[in-house]
Amino acid sequence: MLAVGNWNGVTIWNPLSGDRGKSFDFGVGRVMSVAYSPDGLLLAVGGTRGVVVIDVD
Repeated sequence: MLAVGNWNGVTIWNPLSGDRGKSFDFGVGRVMSVAYSPDGLLLAVGGTRGVVVIDVD
């Protein structure tokens, strides 16, 4: 899976099929960074107004 940041959240994409998955709107401001945990179950999103960690399973 591929996570792409936008102004307020993240969209998950399947890079093999090109299918768009879930979208999350966090209200963290402009997204500056995204990172998956080593097991791929959590996604950390850092923005201009804060950080959130979500379960993407």
